[in-house]
Amino acid sequence: LWALGSVPVIARVVITTVAHRRRLHAARPLADARVQRRVDAVAAHLGLSLRVAVRLGTAETMPSTAGMRRPVVLLPVTALTWHDAQLDAVVAHELA
Repeated sequence: LWALGSVPVIARVVITTVAHRRRLHAARPLADARVQRRVDAVAAHLGLSLRVAVRLGTAETMPSTAGMRRPVVLLPVTALTWHDAQLDAVVAHELA
């Protein structure tokens, strides 16, 4: 009975992981130095020693994070227009 109940949960985790990887691969690499500097500053403030990569999705993309060894933050393309405080808050939330 337990195994029967765990199958849908495991299936959902797999489907969600695959969908997130597809979104990450479809997103374009960040080419904006200001945003990368802000991400690096927030990561340093949080004590992260790894460099955090940033990728940009569509305007509808929800901010998200993936990876432990090579962290990647996925941001909507509209993040390029955010002011520093908003960008810092979103990145800090994603890296926390």
